[in-house]
Amino acid sequence: MTELNERIKKKDNNIFMIGEATSADAETTKWYTENNMVDKVITLQYLTFKDEEKLEELPEDKQHVPLDLKEFKKTQEAFQEMSSDKGGPILFWSNHDLPRSPQKFGDMENYRDSTAKMMATLLYLQPGIPIIYYGEEIGMNTVWFEDPENITDAGVMDFYNAARQQGWSLEKTMYHLNLTSRDNSRGIMQWTDEDRVGFTESAAPWTIFNQEARYNVKDQEADEKSILNYYRQLMKLRKTDLFKKAHGRC
Repeated sequence: MTELNERIKKKDNNIFMIGEATSADAETTKWYTENNMVDKVITLQYLTFKDEEKLEELPEDKQHVPLDLKEFKKTQEAFQEMSSDKGGPILFWSNHDLPRSPQKFGDMENYRDSTAKMMATLLYLQPGIPIIYYGEEIGMNTVWFEDPENITDAGVMDFYNAARQQGWSLEKTMYHLNLTSRDNSRGIMQWTDEDRVGFTESAAPWTIFNQEARYNVKDQEADEKSILNYYRQLMKLRKTDLFKKAHGRC
């Protein structure tokens, strides 16, 4: 990997290499960057869960549990310390393999705008490089499946059958699947609240999607207090000397 990175940089030194190592902790990500394998690393170890609340009788990966806030703070501090000499870590809440974090960890039913803005402020004013998952900047929600057979993620039916055998209701089982399966974060981008949310005019979308007033780009462009415009203000704030020179603490 070091040789590959060096060859690429010889072609164009402005190319920025980001690698994905889902199980890498803070020390491992530093090892990757110190050995010039990549410039930054994306890892799922940023997010910490209350795994002790999971049931032994059911597959762990499809059980939804809360974010462990104390461990989250410790983990974020570790990544900041290990990458402080290189501008900080990759910062992200959501990606294509995880349901959208504001809906997993916040209250998007009662405090949708506040949840989205708070979580962005918490993480994206830290030193590092924000990677904003599409739709996050308008407060897009996870898409919600009603039938487990429509979710293509591995292990879904195993969990569904096991949970139902344990006496879980359909509603409870689908709640956990919708907040743990990767397909749920892959709804199409909501550009408008019109037909097919402005994503396409003729082709049928490959997945289910949400169609909503307010939570689309067109409506939020016109609202100075929208989540979209808040994200823009936040990114401008990141570029001020206060945050460019700061040593962040979670």
